Amino acid sequence: MKLKKILQGVLASYMISSSVFCVFAPSNTFPPYDPNVRLPKCPNMRIHLGATAEYGQSNSARDYTGDKHNVLNIYDKYQDAATMFKNPSDSIKEAVALEYNNMYAAFGGQLITAPISFEGEYRELDLTLFGKYTLKNFIDGDLDLSVHLPVRWRKIENIQFKDLSKTVLPMVPYYYQQNYTKNFDVFNAKMKELGNIDFSECDKSGIGDLVVMLEWLRSFKQNKEALKNVDLFLRIGLSCPTAETKDLDKVFSMSLGNDGAWGMPIGFGLGLDFSNKIRAGGDVEFFILFDETKERRLKTDPDQTEFLLLNKGRATLDSGLTWKFNIFLQAYRFYKGLSLKLDYEYIKHDDDTLYEKTDTFDRTIINTANSLKEWNTHNLIFQVNFDFFMWQSVLTRPQLSLFYKYPITGKNIINMDTFGGQLGFNF
Repeated sequence: MKLKKILQGVLASYMISSSVFCVFAPSNTFPPYDPNVRLPKCPNMRIHLGATAEYGQSNSARDYTGDKHNVLNIYDKYQDAATMFKNPSDSIKEAVALEYNNMYAAFGGQLITAPISFEGEYRELDLTLFGKYTLKNFIDGDLDLSVHLPVRWRKIENIQFKDLSKTVLPMVPYYYQQNYTKNFDVFNAKMKELGNIDFSECDKSGIGDLVVMLEWLRSFKQNKEALKNVDLFLRIGLSCPTAETKDLDKVFSMSLGNDGAWGMPIGFGLGLDFSNKIRAGGDVEFFILFDETKERRLKTDPDQTEFLLLNKGRATLDSGLTWKFNIFLQAYRFYKGLSLKLDYEYIKHDDDTLYEKTDTFDRTIINTANSLKEWNTHNLIFQVNFDFFMWQSVLTRPQLSLFYKYPITGKNIINMDTFGGQLGFNF
């Protein structure tokens, strides 16, 4: 998109001199700096330290049409063990030629499809440590410099292997059963032999991508009966690829960040303070992921499924823009330090595009992968906050919150019910 290219050009020199939402599939958990879980600002305090925790689990996900399937069937309803042999690249052509002939002969010269399926469960726990310093009276407002470091645990477990060939084939070849679908261990060993592909469970933890954020806030007092104040927010940040990237040879491996790509969130928001301690507002943000070139597993035939890709090649991922829209209604400190808040959140990520770096692969074919298609999510967020701003005589003024996220619908995403909370200290 033109907007993305312009911003990439402006920042190109910085990014070269320095050289938010991805697992094996995207999930609807919060990015580290998300304004939806931001604690109310403490007046007359410059330093804000704290942590945010969020947990979710699911055995289902939404595919690219919005239909619900098991989380391991998010991109394809089944995996095809026949089409993976089509048009092998030069690097593996000799290795798979014999096996292809064996399979072709076993299926009587009509190797059309050999479907198998996986089912499993996904779990995620995020703990984000954050710190913020406020510079007062900066261009008639406050300038916040914040740092957010997520620590993450992500797991795919309880994997079940199913042979679906009996549902489409009148007679399943003996060779196929003995070498592929006899049981999970036999299948996994065969995939390691053919393409060094491992289907084992994934259990990964570590730090995510560090985010540094600048945000400017200015308040405009209003002398009206209902409207008392208008807050304007502007922010820009940098997401640094400090997280471990995806293991190319493990199907269910997950990056703990944006898989090695630099990112840039840019946003603005508006807050309205009304009488009777009612607040409302909205927020708009777009997140840019900069192009990343590395070795990837690529399709050599449009009919191939995404977990059974034997071929590797270097390719550049041109990530689509991620758009986020948020509106909220809040009863702000209506009883001492107690606040209640309701948010509606919509996130949309545009289609990704791969650009091959060798002549072995066809750009049209590699971009038929369903994982490259648009994803989106709609969520409702319920939040309760309590602060101790009334403590005037102590060094710090703590805050805490609890939240629950209810996923309404989505596409191409692991849409989970999640819950969590925040603890903050103001100095």
